[in-house]
Amino acid sequence: MAQEVTWIDDTTFAVGRWGGTLSLFQFNALPNAGPLVSAEASTPAMEGVQMIVWLGPRIFVMSNDSASIILRSTVYGTWRDLRELGKCSFNTALGVVNSSDMIEGKDGCHLVLGHANGFVSVCPCEFGWPTELCHSFTTAPATADFSASA
Repeated sequence: MAQEVTWIDDTTFAVGRWGGTLSLFQFNALPNAGPLVSAEASTPAMEGVQMIVWLGPRIFVMSNDSASIILRSTVYGTWRDLRELGKCSFNTALGVVNSSDMIEGKDGCHLVLGHANGFVSVCPCEFGWPTELCHSFTTAPATADFSASA
């Protein structure tokens, strides 16, 4: 059963499942055929995929476990060459990332991560190569606690 579904480019959508698997689908040009699987992968932790978010052309990020997210990309743009670029770790007290979005403002681009334990992390993502996103995330994300009710 699907847990998370999102578009990762104009023709491809990603489906994450409770078992830790990820499937990428592209639509078929035939009018009487459904989407075709273009790639499949799993999280290194084999935990449920709770978040997938597009970061830019040929790259997205997905949840891995209660202490990390995974950067994935394609070199050729077909997603058949899906590869892992790196793992970005964070404190397990924050909880698994179950929502995320990319925002752009006057200070540049930021990845906003919503954690299961009520925290929100914001990290800059001004990157030429996606691995720089991991570096900025592991060094100093800003974190806010929204778990306590007022």
